[in-house]
Amino acid sequence: MGTNGRPLGDAEIRFEQIGRQISPIISRTDANGHFTVEVTRGLYKMSLGSGAAVKASITVKATGLNSRIDFDLRPSAEKKIKHYVWVGGETGTHLPGRWVEADIRADSSPGH
Repeated sequence: MGTNGRPLGDAEIRFEQIGRQISPIISRTDANGHFTVEVTRGLYKMSLGSGAAVKASITVKATGLNSRIDFDLRPSAEKKIKHYVWVGGETGTHLPGRWVEADIRADSSPGH
């Protein structure tokens, strides 16, 4: 979503693999703000640009599975940022690790 709440059409989506000297993978959003890219496993800097300006940038980890990434650029005082941590699989099991939402607050000291 663009800052006006409407889909951001014809925006540039760029994936740059971190730590590797390969050309970035670049795509553009359609009129509905959708895009599709195929990347190999690895850590990427993903950026969304409109015109000459970068509007948003995040780091993503591609695992080889289908993933969905959403950008919402609307300003909002109520927007909550979610933080995730990687939790490895339990010792003695064949269960893989997973991303878990972490409760990170400014008042997260003991007793709060």
